[in-house]
Amino acid sequence: MKKSIIIASFFVSIFLFWVYNSISRGSAMSQFSRQELNFMGKVFKEYSNIYTNIFKHLYPAKNSTGFPERNLSVNFSKAYEKVATTKNQNAISWFEFQFGKKNDLHLDAIVMNTSSNELILVESKRFNSGKKKIRQVGEDIDRIYSCIKELKKASQNSRIDLKNKYKKVYGVVLADVWPETRLKKSILNAFQTKCFLTNFSTIINSTNKISGEKYYNCTFNLNNFPYHLVSFMWKIQ
Repeated sequence: MKKSIIIASFFVSIFLFWVYNSISRGSAMSQFSRQELNFMGKVFKEYSNIYTNIFKHLYPAKNSTGFPERNLSVNFSKAYEKVATTKNQNAISWFEFQFGKKNDLHLDAIVMNTSSNELILVESKRFNSGKKKIRQVGEDIDRIYSCIKELKKASQNSRIDLKNKYKKVYGVVLADVWPETRLKKSILNAFQTKCFLTNFSTIINSTNKISGEKYYNCTFNLNNFPYHLVSFMWKIQ
């Protein structure tokens, strides 16, 4: 009897040790420092300010609610670079960043802070066709991780040095939504309640499970109809 109790206690201890280390590893990857949250909060505030200024002077689409998603990554990059400049940091951006065995893949944008050694991989999405676009968010997440994997394998980090310099890496998914249908309203609500990845996990179906993501949202009233910028970011390393 005592032997059975000892053996059971041993396996329980191993299990608890494994759980503790699994949680620790996950938390270490997903937690943002106060400094990181403060900086990115300013970036997304500036991102919102850029759109406010744009909408003061023009309505971008003609007879529609369709805004090209490229503007999301461009304006986010502008916002990041502006905030970095206020802190005497240098930041650069590149759009349509190519990778893949045949150079047949790309990310919508990358932003590099050469002062703080941070890399942000950006994908953008218009939620204009329901489930298809939700599914594509999972593809975006997987594409970001595929890019990182390739960069780490690159000969002597010839493209971006993730081993020795850019040790802080983040993923960002930028999106916009007009709540014109029931599904789009559900998408908006999921972002506003900070549970988009959870609510639509079966549709997103990403092979890379992320946690600790931070959500950023803002709303504009355009021609008496609400337009929403919705985003989330997470820490990769």
